[in-house]
Amino acid sequence: MAQNNSLGFFLWVVIIIMSLSACCGPIKSPQEVDVSPLLNAKIPEDATRASEIFNVKVFDSYDALIEKGEWTGLGENTDLNGIVVYFRFVNAPDSPADKFTWKCERALGWGTTDDFVFGGSTDNQFCVSYVNETRSTPDAFCVPTGEYQSFVVFQKGKLIITIEETSLDKYSQAKTKAINLLAQSIKE
Repeated sequence: MAQNNSLGFFLWVVIIIMSLSACCGPIKSPQEVDVSPLLNAKIPEDATRASEIFNVKVFDSYDALIEKGEWTGLGENTDLNGIVVYFRFVNAPDSPADKFTWKCERALGWGTTDDFVFGGSTDNQFCVSYVNETRSTPDAFCVPTGEYQSFVVFQKGKLIITIEETSLDKYSQAKTKAINLLAQSIKE
């Protein structure tokens, strides 16, 4: 009888674990982002650093070594807290279009482009992810955390721009504002 009870308990544990793992998938929501300011912007083709194209003072913090701009919430654009922008130049023999697709699939470690919005043309394109509400770990029953992650990736010639956002607001418009600020910061 004790062996039958332990088998029943084992099956119960397996069923609970399988149920939790099935419930730990993404919580997807579409996002509205106006990509047109950066998509329509002209950038110099001979640039090799983001600082040659953009006035990086638009960011609260900019790391020139890894070409990462960030709004920390401590500057004048406090509503952009949680926005991080990465710049990467792709040189031969790598294909900028291939790196763009790779970045769309792997930004934030998602590994998929299901339910993404794509647009533009071969050398001037974008992808917009869905908004994903993060979950706690399976041992905490995968409960939604109320924290949202999303991103937009642009390819402008050989430049790949990734704008990532972590927010407590599912309907945040911060990426749209960040895109506008980036387009306005392009040097003449």
